[in-house]
Amino acid sequence: TVFAKMDTVPAKSRFENNAAALQSALDALDKLEPPEKSLFASLNGRDAIPLSKCQETADGAGTLLKIASRINTLWKKCADNRAEILRLQTQIRALEPWMKLDISMRTISTPTTSVFTGSFPVEYTEETLRAKIAEGAPDVDGVVVEILSASPQQTCAFLMCHISQGLKLETYLRSIGFTYPAEPSKVPPAERVDILNGRIAALQKEIDENEAEIRTHKNRREDLLYTIDYFTMRTEKYDVLGRLWQSPHVFLITGYIPAENAEALKTELTTTQEAYVELCDPSDADDVPVKLKNNKFAAPVEGVLESYSMPGKHEIDPSGIMAVFYYFLFGMMLSDAGYGLVMVLGCGIILHKFKNMEEGLRKTLTMFLYCGISTIFWGILFGSFFGDAITVIAKTFFYTDIFGISSYLVATLMLISRFIDAFTDPIMGMLGDNTRSKIGKYRPWIIFGAPVLGVLIFLLFTAPEMSPTMKVVYAYVIYILYSLASTVVNIPYHALTPVLSKDPQQRTEIVAWKQGMGTV
Repeated sequence: TVFAKMDTVPAKSRFENNAAALQSALDALDKLEPPEKSLFASLNGRDAIPLSKCQETADGAGTLLKIASRINTLWKKCADNRAEILRLQTQIRALEPWMKLDISMRTISTPTTSVFTGSFPVEYTEETLRAKIAEGAPDVDGVVVEILSASPQQTCAFLMCHISQGLKLETYLRSIGFTYPAEPSKVPPAERVDILNGRIAALQKEIDENEAEIRTHKNRREDLLYTIDYFTMRTEKYDVLGRLWQSPHVFLITGYIPAENAEALKTELTTTQEAYVELCDPSDADDVPVKLKNNKFAAPVEGVLESYSMPGKHEIDPSGIMAVFYYFLFGMMLSDAGYGLVMVLGCGIILHKFKNMEEGLRKTLTMFLYCGISTIFWGILFGSFFGDAITVIAKTFFYTDIFGISSYLVATLMLISRFIDAFTDPIMGMLGDNTRSKIGKYRPWIIFGAPVLGVLIFLLFTAPEMSPTMKVVYAYVIYILYSLASTVVNIPYHALTPVLSKDPQQRTEIVAWKQGMGTV
């Protein structure tokens, strides 16, 4: 046949191994010198890399592989040394019960005595062990007993007798559970521990030196990342080449492209690459990839749809319908203007500040921005602001628990004030629009109304000594006046934004600052 597929397995394996070696080196470097990342680093997205940087990375790949190999070698030595340190520390812990012994643990006799160094599975004192030996081996006399350490699970002991009675004593000791150490040291235990600690110190010094050398490459972290990407792209390239049919001079590529981009692609390839391009509609049997296309309102929920299942090529894209219900029901379930405001401000500021974030993350934050707007709407409709914290603390708690007014009268006061607001808010809006002064339409109301509002807020939280009837009158008068003063100040305050600037961008920034500082 004229066309065949290239065997790219060796090249792919080589590039994969190179990328893995670089990644191992980068992991080792990150453990010793963690990269400094800001809290919002994940929001910065990825920057475009110039072609010159790609060529520079390709040219320096060999050098980076040598550095990575050196880092991996040093890191493996560190790992081996740590394992050896653990093994030596285990040996030290095994020697701790024998530290009182001042001779070799392998000593079994002298010219005239038999020596026994070992342990029993129960706890003994020197007196109880001598008594047990005297009872169990009465024909063995002159036994020297020294307890080196004792615990409920084990007694380490040193015993000595005349060499002529050594076999009898050993036979009896074994009958009561005596065992020799599994790994007795040639030198006294204390001396052996010193030797082991010296080896541990040398191994730790080597670890420190190797880690210090690895840290010297911390400035090459970005080069390592670029080179990992370089070899990853080479791997993907050869994976594609291995699936292409090609001859010595021609190769074939088949795939799918959105219909609106097809002609532009054909023109580009035929004019700049001198390629032959053939376009055709897919058949019903083709498994065509799905591309979602929605407006700015529905596009943010595409991630939710993709997490479940994409629609087929002949199915309806449910993103638009899903967006309506998603935003609607999310806001209805949360229905708190305060929390909705936090969502809108947080998502809005992040979207405005981080222009280069990943598209998927941008869609997610936009979705929560719309959900926050819905939450504010339903929160206002249900009268919920941070779980009615302000109402509970400033009105119900204050008037009922401190001022001593019944809950029924407080509820009636809230209802009356809201009824008055329904009329005063539009009236205040008309008054502000028709005001004419040297300082504008809205600023006079804010300037002269704010001090009055401040005094009324102070009086609102004041509890003078009065009769029960006068307390009710005081609360009703002060709170209704507070509501009127709040209307006089807040309506012009919110209406001031559109007249401060004709630039939509500046208006957006003004609103963001106003809402943010208002929340604070």
